[in-house]
Amino acid sequence: MARRSRLAWVKAALLAYGVVKGEFYGYEAYKLFIEAGGEKWKPSVGTIYKMLAEMVEEGLLERRGSWKTPRRMVYYYKVTSKGVETYVEKALRYADKTAFWLALVVESLVKLEERGYSTPRSVVDKLRRLCSAASLLGDGEK
Repeated sequence: MARRSRLAWVKAALLAYGVVKGEFYGYEAYKLFIEAGGEKWKPSVGTIYKMLAEMVEEGLLERRGSWKTPRRMVYYYKVTSKGVETYVEKALRYADKTAFWLALVVESLVKLEERGYSTPRSVVDKLRRLCSAASLLGDGEK
């Protein structure tokens, strides 16, 4: 599988993070992936910065620099209108597939708990966060 298609979800995640945060810096995005990735995938800082640079070139993000100290420039990223359009298209595609599987995972965890298995606290916390976020959605298309 080509690198571009393997990392397409990373672009979608960066766009999602930008939509939620409004503006973010590269190392902040890197820390997000480290926290969310667990043991499965740990990107290098270089991978994240390369992806951000590609997204700026594609017009999905805009970048602005700010001097933190006289020697240290920090770059902030913000999703452009093209980025929002791209994200909405990708998000709907991912959300449709993912929502089905997440519902099945939650149902299976409930059944397993009925049989004496326990769900790790970190998983329960993330699923609760998901439920809380989902409760903010409207009723969908009319």
